[in-house]
Amino acid sequence: NVKAAQEPATHLELGGFVDRLARDLGPWGIRYGREFTVKILETPLLSPWRFVALELAGSLQSGNLAWTEVIAAADQLSATEIIYASQDANRLVVGRLNQARYWSESQARLVARRLVWDHMPFLSGTTPR
Repeated sequence: NVKAAQEPATHLELGGFVDRLARDLGPWGIRYGREFTVKILETPLLSPWRFVALELAGSLQSGNLAWTEVIAAADQLSATEIIYASQDANRLVVGRLNQARYWSESQARLVARRLVWDHMPFLSGTTPR
């Protein structure tokens, strides 16, 4: 079990994580009249991290994510997760270590709860970040 939990997340696991995160955050978007999409971001091949983006539907994303900056911040924190507020006010990026145990549907529910608690201005569109 330990070995399986430490293996890199499969595309199927990432897809389940993204689907669960989108379903759990959907009602918050409806409540505030905002629609979000959750998508897997392409990650540098040798990165020990994987990333998903929560984006306001229909928004045009400006430029690429500054991978070195995000990965360096996560490594400095010695964290298993980082939530990065992109310079674009229409996107939050969630990064987690690329191990299967961090990309389950139950982990997606915990991420959704953390986003609701800590990033309500983004979800509701009430104040600029």
